[in-house]
Formats: sequence, C-alpha cells, structure tokens
Amino acid sequence: MVAAPLSRFVRAAAGAALVGAVASAAFAGAASAETDHAPVSTVYGDPISAAQHWRLQHRDSDCAEMAVADVVGEITGRQPSEREILSVAQRLPSTVDGGPVYQDTDTATRKAGTSPKDLPELLSYYGIGATYTDRNLPGAPDSVVDLARDLEGGQKVIVGVNAEMLWHQPGNRTHADHAVVVTGIDLTRRVVYLNDSGIRTGRVEAIPMSVFVASWATSDDAAVITQ
Repeated sequence: MVAAPLSRFVRAAAGAALVGAVASAAFAGAASAETDHAPVSTVYGDPISAAQHWRLQHRDSDCAEMAVADVVGEITGRQPSEREILSVAQRLPSTVDGGPVYQDTDTATRKAGTSPKDLPELLSYYGIGATYTDRNLPGAPDSVVDLARDLEGGQKVIVGVNAEMLWHQPGNRTHADHAVVVTGIDLTRRVVYLNDSGIRTGRVEAIPMSVFVASWATSDDAAVITQ
C-alpha cells in the first residue's frame, strides 16, 4: 500500500463505531490456532484493562495528546487530564520545528495539531521512554503481527490513522488525520481494538483488521511505541 506522509494529528471528536468485548490471552498460538470446532480467539494486549483510561476529547486537534494521556494512565496509574496535558504540550518545545509540541491554530509555517515525532518528547515528560517509527525507518513495525508482539511484551502503542476509514464517514481518505491507542489485537478473528478519543463509543472500539491496516497505511504505518 502506498501512503501519503503524515503531517499532524488534527482530528476532532465525532460519533459512531462498534464496541467489542474481548479477553486477554498468551502470545502462543498465533493467527492459525484453532480447534476441531472453531478458531481459538487469541487477543494480544489487554483491551479491557486499558478501557478504564479512555477519555473523549473535547477540543479540536488534541487527539495525540489524549492518546499520550491514555498511555500515561496505563503505565503510571496517574492519568493527566485533557487540560493538563494540553498545557504541558503547549509549553514543551517541538523536536520538529521551533514551535511548541501542540499548536491549536494554523499559522503561515505550521498546521494546528501535533507531529507524531513529538509524542516521545511528550511521553518523556511523564518519565516514559518511547520511540517513533514508520515504514521508512529500518526495523519499524510494518504489520499488525509486529504490533501484537509489542503489546504482548507489555509495550503501549499509539498509531496514526485516517479517521474517516475507521468511522465509516465520507471525507478525504488519503492521509492520516487522527491518533489512537492500540490496546488489543485478535489475530484469529482479525479484529484490532482501540482506545479512540475522537468518538463517543471509542472505548474498546473494535475495528476489522483490514480496515485498520488501510487506515494505518495512510500514515506510512507511523507508530509510537513505549520502551
């Protein structure tokens, strides 16, 4: 799949999606695991536990900050509020340009939102190490199986996606415009579970794997993975 380069996460909140119930399982088994009667569902990650850290965003273009707040809550048990993390992101200098990590209005030189490459900097403020990757970098996770291994290893994953694809809404589907937390992957049933701050039913949002892969590809498979 050929993807447009990811610029900034700017997606505002919207509404409609599917909520799924899942169970955590060990990494053994892989996608082909099955019994004589039906496939054995194997979920990597812990979407049910992560669900308590989902929050709906109340401001345009701060989906990336909300994803970081979610991950901070999952790892530390102390989740920053939307107001707090926006305040931090507006003070921290960007590693990409001369402005702050988060900017809420377009300027002549920069669009509103947050560069995905700045998310490790924001996570670092809360004492969490993380790495930005995309398909153009060596060793980057370029498949859902790679993300499943990260989740099984206890790492947290934020990805860039196209919201219109995830939400089945009309609009431009050629570029990434949203950030979500991947909380679980079921390789058997081919479902990806997200904490998605941009939609009211984004807690344990269940996305068909084919839809997720296409949506993620619009960001060049951009991902921020905790260490």
